[in-house]
Amino acid sequence: MVKNNSLIEGDKEMIKKILILGGSGFVGRSLMKELDGDFEILGTYYNNPNPEFKEKMFKFDVNDITSVKYIIKKSDADLVISCLRGDYDKQLKFHIEAAKYLKKTSKKMMFCSSANVFDKNPTKAYYEDDPPISGSEYGIYKETCEKEMKQILEDDLIIVRLPMLFGKESPRIKALKKALENNKGVYLYENLYSSVNTDERIAKQIRYIIEEEKDGVFHLSSEDVINHLEFYKDIVREMGYTKFKFGRKKFKIDKYYLAILSNRTDLSKDFEFSSREVIKDIV
Repeated sequence: MVKNNSLIEGDKEMIKKILILGGSGFVGRSLMKELDGDFEILGTYYNNPNPEFKEKMFKFDVNDITSVKYIIKKSDADLVISCLRGDYDKQLKFHIEAAKYLKKTSKKMMFCSSANVFDKNPTKAYYEDDPPISGSEYGIYKETCEKEMKQILEDDLIIVRLPMLFGKESPRIKALKKALENNKGVYLYENLYSSVNTDERIAKQIRYIIEEEKDGVFHLSSEDVINHLEFYKDIVREMGYTKFKFGRKKFKIDKYYLAILSNRTDLSKDFEFSSREVIKDIV
């Protein structure tokens, strides 16, 4: 994907400055690295700033709801990308206040949501035009955020739903490597089926969405749905281990899907990839 900042043609307003809420997190770090240079970026952190962008980051506590306007005003961002983590109730209040402020200033927000907005009915994979149906606390939080902010921002809200995430520095891969090195077991659900992605691919996809001025809802995932246990076995084999065994757990239903797929036809080839390519990215 070619990096450039030619977002505008004609009289459309260009996105020049981007604020990344959660810029020190797993996805946030990759976003800052991908977008830096062609955009003026700022990021927030809670405990540890991203060392690569220390001068472009400022401390933020989602518990301080009064800081919403200050943070957005100080950044003067054209687009706010939220990949925050933390207490669900406090995050919800923050996002609602942020949406209200952005509405007044005619700015945009991109919200990183989750496949969990469909987890009340895990019998199939879901597409962008399927209505959310969440059941878990996390899923309900994400779905409520989507709905509340959509009511306020309307077309100025972009929703990117993420599947199960991996990457060389992802918590899941770090935990797996540690277990392999210490010869400790890893317990996985043998009847869980999911789509997958990496932090670096997501960052490139989000760049495309920004540059091409796409809007609406996006499912940023692999084109296939894979068995969770078999996926991990393939990762371990690619790492060179041959005798590692997994402990097995099982959901009550025959096949439990936590998977999202895309039926959008207006996206680039960067959105077309398989779980095998994800494994190659990881190892």
